[in-house]
Parts: sequence; structure tokens; C-alpha cells
Amino acid sequence: MNEVYGNDNEFINKMLEKLNKTGRMLAKSDEDLNLRPLIRILFEECRNRKNYSNEVIKNIITSIIIMISRLDDTTYDTENARPDKSKFDKISAALEYIKNNYMNDITIDTLSNLCFISNTHFRRLFEECMNMSPLEYTNFIRVKTSCNLLQKSKYSMDEVAFRCGFNTFSTFNRNFKKIIGITPYQYRMKKNDYKGKIFDYKITAKKGWDSVHDK
Repeated sequence: MNEVYGNDNEFINKMLEKLNKTGRMLAKSDEDLNLRPLIRILFEECRNRKNYSNEVIKNIITSIIIMISRLDDTTYDTENARPDKSKFDKISAALEYIKNNYMNDITIDTLSNLCFISNTHFRRLFEECMNMSPLEYTNFIRVKTSCNLLQKSKYSMDEVAFRCGFNTFSTFNRNFKKIIGITPYQYRMKKNDYKGKIFDYKITAKKGWDSVHDK
């Protein structure tokens, strides 16, 4: 979803929330029949890896997500019923700043000033749009970046932690395990088994910036 819809995090979160909300027992409807060949192709691509399988799998999964989400009449339409983006636009400067400066210390004052709103208003708006606090989102970006380093570099764990903005390895280890479900060491040893794990992470807690003191 991130690759297909870019920085439209609000829309992505709404789609995934809709997808994960409930299970469905499908009858032999048109939608059911349309989904069947896609699922068969998906399994076949996963079993028999061929050229460009990753791209095929990514696009099939995107299609399945959209088709399942629109089964419900109350689902969000991709063109006409997306959530109001005006709120998301108000925090876009902060999201861009976090994306480019995750390796540094980031304060709530800096982020709220970039958005020209008060700290209190910024916290509330950020959590409403992202379903996570600014610190949780920052640590999510840091852990996501660390996964790439663990896969492609030979940096030590301390170096990976430092390059991704964690002041101590213990903080890095704690946040990594919270998001991925395993330690950085385990991830590096079995990286092929957990490459997509970062996208399974769902934050439901809304703790607020000041109540988290693990930086």
C-alpha cells in the first residue's frame, strides 16, 4: 500500500482498518468469482518464483485489498470518498521532516512549529490522522530503516541503532521487537522470513508524546 499510494498515509490506514475490521464469508457472488483467480495466481507466484514475481505479487495483493474493501457498502471509495485530506495536509511538513531527519533527535516543538500550530493541537491532529503519536511514528520510520540496513549492510547492531536515530542499543532493541516481534539479531539471521513484517505493524495506543520517555 505504501508503494502504491505513496505518502497518502491517512487513506492507507483507513483501507487497512477496513480490511482488518471483520472476517467475511463470501457467497458465490460476482465479487467472489473475481477474487478466486487472483488468489490462485497469488499462491502460484508464491510457490513457483519466476522473473518479476515480487512485482506480480505486490500488484495482485493490492487488487485483492481493494476488492475486499469495497465489498462493504460503507468502505472508502478511492476517488470520491477518501477521508478529508485537509487535516493530513496540516501535518505533512512534520511527516516530511521526520522522513528526512529520523536519525536525529526530534522534538515536539520542532514538529509543531513546522506546521504552525500549537503543541497540543499538533499532538491531537497527528494522532487523529496517523493513529499513533509523533514519537511512535518516528520510531516506526527508524525501525523500518533499520530493517533495510540489517538486510543489506554489515554494520554492527550498535552502528545500525546509531544510524537510525536510537541513542542506545537497548532502546533500538526494545522498539524493534515491539514493531517486528523479534529482536534485530533474529531478524538479521532470518531476514528472508520477516521482510514483510514491518507492514503488519498496527498501533492502536494513543499515548501522546510526553508520556513516552524511552528516547
